[in-house]
Amino acid sequence: MSEILQLPFSNARSGEGELSWGQLELWLQMRRSGSFMPVGAFPPVPDGIRVEDLAAAAQRLVHRFDALRTRVTVSPDGHPRQMVAASGVQTIELLEDRSVDSRGTGTDPGTDPGLEAYLRFKTTPMDLERDLPLRVAIVHRKGIARQAVIVFTHLVTDGLGLIVLGEELLRELLHPKGPAAQNPAARTSAPQALDLARWQGTPEGRAVSDTALAGWAATLSQAPLDPAPRSPAPGTHRYQELHLTSPALHGALTLLSSRNLHPASVLMAAQATAAAELTGTSPVLMQLLVHNRFRPGLARSIAPLTQSAPCLVDPRGEPFLRLTRRVMSLASAAVRQAYHDPIECDAIIAEADRARGGPSEFTCWHINDRRQLGRSAADWELTPFDTRDVRGLSSLISHRTVPFGDGRIYLHVEEKDGKIVLVYSVDTHAFTIDQCVTALRRVEQLVVDAVYQL
Repeated sequence: MSEILQLPFSNARSGEGELSWGQLELWLQMRRSGSFMPVGAFPPVPDGIRVEDLAAAAQRLVHRFDALRTRVTVSPDGHPRQMVAASGVQTIELLEDRSVDSRGTGTDPGTDPGLEAYLRFKTTPMDLERDLPLRVAIVHRKGIARQAVIVFTHLVTDGLGLIVLGEELLRELLHPKGPAAQNPAARTSAPQALDLARWQGTPEGRAVSDTALAGWAATLSQAPLDPAPRSPAPGTHRYQELHLTSPALHGALTLLSSRNLHPASVLMAAQATAAAELTGTSPVLMQLLVHNRFRPGLARSIAPLTQSAPCLVDPRGEPFLRLTRRVMSLASAAVRQAYHDPIECDAIIAEADRARGGPSEFTCWHINDRRQLGRSAADWELTPFDTRDVRGLSSLISHRTVPFGDGRIYLHVEEKDGKIVLVYSVDTHAFTIDQCVTALRRVEQLVVDAVYQL
């Protein structure tokens, strides 16, 4: 049973302007994929929070953060602009929790209204020009909130921004009479997407982009021609996701990080090696997703800041641990190239392809580390494993059909329940499932074997 709350907002900051670089990079991906790229979560709510208090806290967040009130308009020639609304209505669904809890109360043991709402929000199309970008539901029992369900388009923010939003929502709940409650229109001090877009259009912003794109051009000029591997028998469902769930990787990365080998660089070196073996081509041109929140003032921005940077890795003839240390240096240099105008970046990629006589393998190897970003190797606190136990830990591979892809192989790295999960988003018109399973197993093997080279 559900009920709809209509929560108005007014007197909020408004404005319109260009998309920020992070927004524009995502918007281009959305146009290619046909998806609004939903992001969200359905976390439990602290005990004793009333529905009306949680709804009021969410209402204040909508007042404070421009991104939650932003629509995107597109001109007849295809040019997007962001429109931040000063007033409007945010709807919140109230869902009664009828599931049986640990005390045996409830009437329906088979229901999970939070998960059901989350999946419905993610799969229902969103009109970015007409709809507010935020979908919210509150799961409750007798007026006491149990779960908050939040889904929004990726244009609102990225994964780290979602964490910031969660922290801000908790702050509103715990301090309902704080500054934001007294002045609902009060803005966060961190720059928001409209602020970023305006700065990015200044001479200072253009200079930052130009410097990054010069690095792109230099890297792309050294990239090899794409060997263009093709699946001998493309399947009916073109795009697939493969999941390798590995406690062995979790343990190995723990041990390697204790020797100042950053887990992301270890995985990147392994992926470069597997890619070179799969295609027979080296160096490997990799595309890294960089969160950019290390830049001054951006740590708590509610805006999509993640952009990509190229990194050229030649894994031939080098011991894996030495390769990993070199990759750490290469990646540190690459992140400086991840803050740029994506339209101009596309032009540089096209020019490099013309000069090379064809595309590079740039569309093959994307890496997106979704673990708790921002942690250094020193912060990597996982359950310790005895060194000699790592190889004995088994892993599991599963796969499923997905409606779209972006590039031929996109590696996402996740962490769940004491295991590392490697997710390959695969275009099966480029690589077979068997090829990708072999590559995933090779990544795991390289990382685990590295433990025994310490």
